[in-house]
Amino acid sequence: MSQLEIQILHQDYLLTCPDGHEAQLLEAVERVDQQFQQMRDNSKLRSRERVGVLLAVNLAYENLELRHQLQALQQQLAALQGTMPSHDLEIDAQRLNSLELQAAHDLKAADQLLQRLNQVLDSETTITTSTNLDETANQEPLNGASTASADIETVTANLDNDMHMGLMQPASKSL
Repeated sequence: MSQLEIQILHQDYLLTCPDGHEAQLLEAVERVDQQFQQMRDNSKLRSRERVGVLLAVNLAYENLELRHQLQALQQQLAALQGTMPSHDLEIDAQRLNSLELQAAHDLKAADQLLQRLNQVLDSETTITTSTNLDETANQEPLNGASTASADIETVTANLDNDMHMGLMQPASKSL
């Protein structure tokens, strides 16, 4: 397993992935970061949590669109099954199975990333709320603000260390 230090919206994360899949993970991180930046820049939203939720919805929507495309391809395949030699049908069935497995894996990985994002955002909100309540009670600034930030980074690092992305091998032949 490899560990990669990455940044999404100027926030550091430590991710692990199987050896040999670092390039795929970095490509996914780059895509998420670009979409996060674009959504934040093009909307009036400034809350990292709200932008993250909208980004998650957009990615889930894309995933559903890909599933619909896969279903359309499955229907086309079913319509063509009577006209193709059985050997080609077996190869196409293997490809289709591989695509279905990849889609299920991608959905699971997206769900895991959303859970981690929610955990980090929840812990950040809890620490910020706690710090604000302490400041209000004491009527003086806390010197622990940097400690709260360090706590958030520790929680994030621990969550990242717990996350293992099992990326699948791409199919040997394309449709």
